[in-house]
Amino acid sequence: MKRFNRCIVLILLVFACILGGCGSTRDDVNTTILNTGYDVVDSTGTKLHFTKKPERIVSLTISTDEILLELVSEDRIAALTYLVDDPGISNAVEKSKTVLARLDGNSAEAILALKPDLVIVADFFKVEMIETLRELGIPVYVYKTQKNIQDVKNSIVELANVVGEPQNALPLLTMMDAKLAQIEMTVNEILESERKRVIYIQTNGATFRPESTSHDICKFAGVKEAALELNYQKNITLSKEEIVRLNPDAFVLSAWDYDGKHETQERCKEIQEDPAYQSIKAIKNHAIVALPGAHMQSLSHYIVYAIEDMAKAMYPEKFKLKE
Repeated sequence: MKRFNRCIVLILLVFACILGGCGSTRDDVNTTILNTGYDVVDSTGTKLHFTKKPERIVSLTISTDEILLELVSEDRIAALTYLVDDPGISNAVEKSKTVLARLDGNSAEAILALKPDLVIVADFFKVEMIETLRELGIPVYVYKTQKNIQDVKNSIVELANVVGEPQNALPLLTMMDAKLAQIEMTVNEILESERKRVIYIQTNGATFRPESTSHDICKFAGVKEAALELNYQKNITLSKEEIVRLNPDAFVLSAWDYDGKHETQERCKEIQEDPAYQSIKAIKNHAIVALPGAHMQSLSHYIVYAIEDMAKAMYPEKFKLKE
């Protein structure tokens, strides 16, 4: 019997060793990366090999600016985009100040001058520039543009792996899930009949895309995106006639004046006074809501704050009861 018990203990110890990596720690993982290097494959199928963690990373999109600043120390980032300094679209204005260089992604020479060992771009980036950078011997990682909340989570994990810090994705994912759960507790109490129908108006009008993070923002906020009722299968700008027919409860705008010619209050005033819209519930109730562009247009972990902004704007009385 004693021998049997000792065998059981040994088996359990071996099993625990396998599950726990035989006492492996984060330092062990980092040591493995440093000793053997690691490989990643980007959205274009291109394989990149790193003999060590990249130390001069260039980010060419605002979403990767925001994510990288959470995944690695600032001294490992050689440059961020110029947009990171614009509070209208950036959630990392303060955090980015210790990174000095800024890029717009239009000059291969400017990028090369920084001697990067990794450049991160989205799949909408100019193919010619990607090819040029690769011909210059610069490792370029192309990620797939995020279309929903799950895509954002996937990209955080993906980028954490690319920079050799897979463990650093967890705090961001945990924060996102906690925020989503907090919002869900409130919006789940809202009856289907009470859920607001909204139309999202951008600077070029009310646009609809079959794949867009706006769908998830609305869904998780307990809001109905009215344009989905049209069942379009392609990108389209809605006509004023269609908007009137949809008769939304509210118009939602992203409050980002990207060129100094789209001041938010002026945009709201134009919509409110548009003769074509005067029969719409949103206009009658003065329900034109401008939400922070840095949240609404985010493709990083900050997107969960867009969901919170939307939910609080549509159901202020519900959230006041929780505060």
